[in-house]
Amino acid sequence: MNSRLVIGGSVTAKLSRRWFGFSLICASCLLSACGTSGSTKPTGSVTVTLTSGGQPVTEGSVQLVAEATDTAQGQGAFGDLKATGIVEFSRVEVGRYVVTVMPAAPLDPDPSKPAPPRKEPSNIPPKLNSQMTSTLKAEVKPGDNKFTFDLKQL
Repeated sequence: MNSRLVIGGSVTAKLSRRWFGFSLICASCLLSACGTSGSTKPTGSVTVTLTSGGQPVTEGSVQLVAEATDTAQGQGAFGDLKATGIVEFSRVEVGRYVVTVMPAAPLDPDPSKPAPPRKEPSNIPPKLNSQMTSTLKAEVKPGDNKFTFDLKQL
């Protein structure tokens, strides 16, 4: 004989209440993430242009990482380069950033096989792949900010 002890309602009702509570918490988190962060820190828009010997770097991604000693610590931005060698960011907190540049990830045509390793393009120096070794710096101020880096000169 299989018996269950149910106190205070059915098992189904308890599960429904738990899911309702869980859903309510998730909805609250989503709404708070979608709304304003409550931060009153000033921001700026950022345009980064990457060239190599005057030619645009057309593949890869750019990341702005707040310097550890800066008030924007923990903030940053990430985006893919366009064919023009430009990446644009909006609403970046004012502060000092290290700029990192990563080569484009190779496309994996067969998801059942391991992804091929990234090949290092000749126009992106490997030292720019890490915030610890990158020599590119940007100081974001309120308003429009434009930074141009020629990677061949590094």
